[in-house]
Amino acid sequence: RSDVAFVGYTAIDGDYIRYNPEIVVTLHSNSPYPIESTDNFTVTVDGFELDFDSLDYQFTPSTKDAPATLRFQPELEDCTYYFGFNGIDGKDVPVYEETPELRLRVSTDNRIAELYNYPNPFAGETSFTFLLTGAEPPQDMQVKIYTVAGRLIRVLEYPASSMRIGYNALKWDGRDEDGDELANGVYFYKVIAKFTDNTFESIGRMAVMR
Repeated sequence: RSDVAFVGYTAIDGDYIRYNPEIVVTLHSNSPYPIESTDNFTVTVDGFELDFDSLDYQFTPSTKDAPATLRFQPELEDCTYYFGFNGIDGKDVPVYEETPELRLRVSTDNRIAELYNYPNPFAGETSFTFLLTGAEPPQDMQVKIYTVAGRLIRVLEYPASSMRIGYNALKWDGRDEDGDELANGVYFYKVIAKFTDNTFESIGRMAVMR
C-alpha cells in the first residue's frame, strides 16, 4: 500500500494545504525484494508526472523491517491541484491499477472559514472547528466565552503549534475559569486570531444541554 502525509497530516479530498508542504510518500510492500529507487514511485500533479530529478528530495529504500519513503517539498501557487500517488512494489506490482487523485487547494490569503463549534448543543466537551488558509497559522488564537448577559467566563489560548493549514478542531472542556461545568443555557464565543498582517474576529452562539 501507499501512504501520503502533508506536513505530517493525512489530507482529505478538497482540503487546504500549505503553499510549500513537506510531502512524505511511504510505500509498503509484501515482496521480499527491496524497493531501492524512486522509479518505484509515481506522483502526478494535474495529470503530469513529476520529475524527481528536478526536485530537492530525500529517498530512503525499504528494508526487511521498514517501508520505502520519498520526501519532497514543492512550492505551489494559489490554485486547486489534483495530486495522484502510485507505486510499484519489489516485484513490479502496482499499488493501484489506476492512479487515484486527491483534490487539494492552496491559498496564501490569511483566512478562517466555516467556523463553528461541534457538537452544538453539547453536554461536556466541544470543539471549535474551522478551515484555515494562508502561508502560516495565526501567531495565536483566543476564544472568549461569554454568558448571554455579556459576562466573560473563560478565555482559551491556542498557540500556532496547535493549528495547521486546512481543517482544525480545537477542543474545549466546557468549563469556566474556575473549572466548573457550565449550567444549561445559551452562551456566546468570540474568536480572535492574529495573523502577521491582519486580525480575524468572529462571534458565534452555542448551547449547553444535559
